[in-house]
Amino acid sequence: MSTSRYLFHLIDTDGSTRLLEEAFFPDAIAAINRVAQLGDNVDRPGCRIRVRDGSGSVIFVGVTTGQGPPEKFNHAA
Repeated sequence: MSTSRYLFHLIDTDGSTRLLEEAFFPDAIAAINRVAQLGDNVDRPGCRIRVRDGSGSVIFVGVTTGQGPPEKFNHAA
């Protein structure tokens, strides 16, 4: 099975951006599922996690709530 490269960036509420992770997944659904895990480690509500595929296209943006498990909620924007 082939895999594709995905880049996960954190866009903070002040507009600054940093790379959280570069990973390889079999498909976009697996990459999007990773957003929830990454979001659990962000304690500031309103930050965004942007996912780009290997060609640089944005495929997903998730918004953090600053609430860890079991109260976590992930919202697509």
